[in-house]
Amino acid sequence: MVKKRLQLIEDNWPLFKVLFFEAGFQPELRQQIMQEIIFPMKKAIVPFFLRRMERGEIRRMNPFVAMQVIAGMMASFLFYKYVIGPLPGGYRLQEEQLLQEMLKIFYQGVGVHG
Repeated sequence: MVKKRLQLIEDNWPLFKVLFFEAGFQPELRQQIMQEIIFPMKKAIVPFFLRRMERGEIRRMNPFVAMQVIAGMMASFLFYKYVIGPLPGGYRLQEEQLLQEMLKIFYQGVGVHG
């Protein structure tokens, strides 16, 4: 699911870049993004988290907050890829590995569980 959303954004990056920048200055555009992107995403992702909670696959949490965390991870991934670029001398992973690690941290956290 995350991969498909990222691919959609990457395939249309020039448009998304302008939209996200301008949304900070244009309330009407910001509202349109909410109606056309955020709310439909919420309708798809929140039930996904609720089903997984019901099955005991993930702990109970606010599914909207979980959605925001995933969206933040995606934004960070795109920011580094298209704005910052690779960090000099930094640790590098292939995109697929990076996405897998990000999702692993999302699902398992960073703390040591005993």
